[in-house]
Amino acid sequence: MLQLRRYVKSDAETIVTWIADERTCYLWSADRYGHYPVTPQDMNRQYDGFEESREFGPITAVEDGKIVGHMIMRYPNPEDHSKIRFGFIIIDYLKRGRGYGARMLREALKLAFDSFHAEKVTLGVFRDNVPAALCYLSVGFHPPLDPDEPKERTVNIMGEEWICCELEMSRAEYAARIAEEARAATGESEPQPVETVDPKRETDGEQNDSKTE
Repeated sequence: MLQLRRYVKSDAETIVTWIADERTCYLWSADRYGHYPVTPQDMNRQYDGFEESREFGPITAVEDGKIVGHMIMRYPNPEDHSKIRFGFIIIDYLKRGRGYGARMLREALKLAFDSFHAEKVTLGVFRDNVPAALCYLSVGFHPPLDPDEPKERTVNIMGEEWICCELEMSRAEYAARIAEEARAATGESEPQPVETVDPKRETDGEQNDSKTE
């Protein structure tokens, strides 16, 4: 069973081995590290002080005692805890394409909405990172609905302009998705609205039937 736990510094030794090449590194971390390869020491410097931080939390996904995924959760605005942002999302390359990313995200969403009581969760994904984007969409993320919210931004990576797309999910959307998944698991159909009957119309119908007879 996949579970989330708080990151510990020794996790970095495993996580950095999943970054196969320079392009993968930048797709994962954007311009946060600014170089490749990334070492365990680099990762722990990036997360320096996380043990005492209440605004930033690296997370490790484990299954059967083995590290299978990693991500961070943070408050973009330390004064506003209604919004949580996911980042640095990565899965063991030997586990990719097998649903581990979606499972990790579902657990992280449960943590964000049920334990931290967020109203919205956001993340960014590069347009060219199609497998990651499809994973995020599969668990319910979507582009911002508010027309005033930016839907993408440009980041200079490796001398190129990469487009980073914004995705989000609200608490209400999360709750509706969980309810739908629960109904699907039990074979129940979505409740249908009860049709109201006009008593006068019903009476008229009965009268018409009796006249026909």
